[in-house]
Amino acid sequence: MIAPTAGGLFIHRERLARGSSLIRTSRITLVQAPAGYGKTSLLADWQRQLVTGGDSAAWLSIDSYEQTPNDLYVALIRSLENVGTPVDSLNDLLAADGFATAHALTVATSNLLMGMDCPVYLFSDDVHLLYGKPSEEAFYDLLQQLPPNAHAVLATRESPSLALGRLRARGELAEFGSHDLRFTAEEARELFAREGHAGLSIEDLDEISCRTEGWVSGLRLASIALRGTSPGSLLQPQISGRERTIEALFAEEVLAKQAADVQEFLLKTSPLSQFSADLANAVTGNTNGRQMIAAIEALGLFFFSLDAEGIWYRYHLLFSEFLTRRLDEIDPSLAPSIRASASLWFEKQGNFNEAFNHALRADEPDRAAQILDLRCQGLLYSGDIGLFRGLVAQIPEATVAKYPRILLTQAWHDTIMWRFSDAEISLSIARDRIEAIKREGDAAPAHLRELDYLYTHRDLMLAIFTDRMEDALDKLRYLQSLTPHNDEYLLGTNITCDLYVRINKFVRTAITDLSAQAKAHYRRNGSTYVLIWHSSVDGIGHLRAGDLHRANHALEEALQIGRRIGGDRSGLAAIGGLLLAESYYLADRRQEAAALLEEHSDAAAEIGYVDQLVARLKVSLRISQAADGRSGAEQILAEHAALAATFGFERLRLAVAAEAARHQVREGRRDLAVRYTLPGDLEDTLEQHAPFIGCDATWELKATLAVRLAQASGSYGPAARLAARWRDHAQRTGWLLPAVQWGILAAELEVLNGDRLRGYRSLRAVIEVARPTELVTPFLDEGEIVLSVLREYAGTGTQTDEFIGQLLVRQDAILGNLARSEAHDDPVDDPDLGGMIDALTPKEVEILTGVGHGQINKEIARYLGLAEGSVKWYLNRIYRKIGVARRAQAVKRARQLGLIA
Repeated sequence: MIAPTAGGLFIHRERLARGSSLIRTSRITLVQAPAGYGKTSLLADWQRQLVTGGDSAAWLSIDSYEQTPNDLYVALIRSLENVGTPVDSLNDLLAADGFATAHALTVATSNLLMGMDCPVYLFSDDVHLLYGKPSEEAFYDLLQQLPPNAHAVLATRESPSLALGRLRARGELAEFGSHDLRFTAEEARELFAREGHAGLSIEDLDEISCRTEGWVSGLRLASIALRGTSPGSLLQPQISGRERTIEALFAEEVLAKQAADVQEFLLKTSPLSQFSADLANAVTGNTNGRQMIAAIEALGLFFFSLDAEGIWYRYHLLFSEFLTRRLDEIDPSLAPSIRASASLWFEKQGNFNEAFNHALRADEPDRAAQILDLRCQGLLYSGDIGLFRGLVAQIPEATVAKYPRILLTQAWHDTIMWRFSDAEISLSIARDRIEAIKREGDAAPAHLRELDYLYTHRDLMLAIFTDRMEDALDKLRYLQSLTPHNDEYLLGTNITCDLYVRINKFVRTAITDLSAQAKAHYRRNGSTYVLIWHSSVDGIGHLRAGDLHRANHALEEALQIGRRIGGDRSGLAAIGGLLLAESYYLADRRQEAAALLEEHSDAAAEIGYVDQLVARLKVSLRISQAADGRSGAEQILAEHAALAATFGFERLRLAVAAEAARHQVREGRRDLAVRYTLPGDLEDTLEQHAPFIGCDATWELKATLAVRLAQASGSYGPAARLAARWRDHAQRTGWLLPAVQWGILAAELEVLNGDRLRGYRSLRAVIEVARPTELVTPFLDEGEIVLSVLREYAGTGTQTDEFIGQLLVRQDAILGNLARSEAHDDPVDDPDLGGMIDALTPKEVEILTGVGHGQINKEIARYLGLAEGSVKWYLNRIYRKIGVARRAQAVKRARQLGLIA
């Protein structure tokens, strides 16, 4: 038996009941069938049953004009609002400039639904209309993040891009296909009887059912067409039984029965994906749009209202397709002309998305490009990168090549997304086009000046993000020589770039003043998205200046904005999150740093600056060395070397090489210190790596690598002198973090060179610089040598001595050492410790004591008159006897055994 549905069609009662049961227990119910099988009617009746039973069931209408995630979410919010769901939080997010990203809206919607104390059902018809559009990914992201109390019911012509196999395996998917929706001959006869065609013979009805193959829309259209018509005229042998032919035939029969003015209105509005009375008047040239809409509603034609106010409407897709085909038969130029008129109308209304879409459908890609040309920069300013990418992808490349502003916006987008080769191509095409425009001689001088400014700005951005500071400085100077631009966003980014270059080139800088100037421009522009980038640069500057308090404030701001716009674990959040991890680590806030690494490491290589990858490398390496030692460190080095090669980040590559050299020296494997070093990294002499005015962070890393390799080869004196020169250079220019790091390294090298007292004095001088800051871990990270010297010479009574005492306590806590007073309380009373000390030979005790005092293998060998290889052999035996695997653990054990203080 069949039953009438809410959509006016019919459906088998058993299917209706089975579906009502399944959608309550399934996470997703999928109805997939070709056009016209009654999917919409089935979903409408399921929804009606749920609402009648007191459930919350929203209907999300999906239309072909919904190009962007925001379009989709506007429709979703409207549907939730219609069933009484409080959506203020979603409306607020949509209204917040720059924050309404697809992921942010998905998370907010999931949280909203989870907060409801009852099941929620979301019905979505025509899901296939999203395929290939920017909104498709957002829709599937929403489905994947639905909370347990939410159920989605989808109708589509094509298989969706969901993990259907996984859903089936978990029992979370209910499926209905065309075979479930197809009418049997008996059901077709019942339908025709209900429609008033009781006089038809069983043979005629079976023939209609056979030719329509149970296609419900074909049956319904046949029923309409049979009104006042003999069955024989519909069943001529030359008529094909394929769906399109039957649809066209019956739709034409319907159209032919309408008055001339109705036919004209139907045909002239059919090319529109949606229309209002005003838009209908604009494309038809008449003034009776409201009356015609009312007449069509009364006729019950294939026509739907899109809102509760009765302003916007659309035709059933099949009916629209037929009408448009008929219009093309009358005059192929009519549909494009109507769409072009609609594009102009939407543009006047300020609806640029619809203006763009109708221009494309009118086969006017140049007009679509002109519309995007006016908006493209604003889209990037607001952070609506996905929308820009989706729009520009619909314009032919040859057309895009004629619009420099689009090309330059595309280059900027590709630059910040680390698609540097694509950015270079767009810049090259844009440059050629600008030169061609100049040769043509038709453009206004002001327009040409704007294009020159925009091109130089994008070229500057590419230099900044590819970490070419000398090129960036040249482009900044050239930009400053051009006529000032009145775009607040561009003026602000110029200052941010200037600040970034100054930081990287050791130029003494008033960070706070420059930052305030840039932010003033951003406030006037109204963009929030750009603050992720600016606040990260602000934080990098304060970090290198040694002001961790201000650095944390700026980086926490960047992190929070990134989270709001992109989501907690997005690439945008990772920009500030990884830099903040470095700042926390420098202040010895290790657990917080590790948590940030865990949260943001996966998205580190999506978008941002090379600095975040360098920070990720250093912090993850230090934490790994403290936790699991050699294997973890090797993996981290290899991973970051691969990232450096992928993106061409020279600074990251050199950071890997320098960190690898440091790691291998610490592990006593000096022969492996050059593993990541390439030809050309090192100058002929150490002196050639000295700092100079205008040198940058890349040059500093080369010097760091040179010093580490000199340390590995035992050239302590020259390495100490070079480190001291870098310390003085950084301190003179006001960058305290590198001054402290270089100062500690210089002191360590002095100790290794045999002058422990001089090394101690150098460390005290560095501590005087570091003490007002929160910089702690740079002292702890250099390990046993630095801490053993401080332990040996430190006194009491001064603030410097107090700082040293805090460092020693912290080092004890990190290594799990006993306090020094406890270490002398007869540790051999412990039977395990006693057994260990007994197992060591006198020479092994001497070697272990030397290790405890921070001496390297070469020093121990020289003191005991052994070969360095013999010391390594002894150490392996010692490690086995005392139950440790690493040098740092051996220091702890030596203290527990009472061998060192």
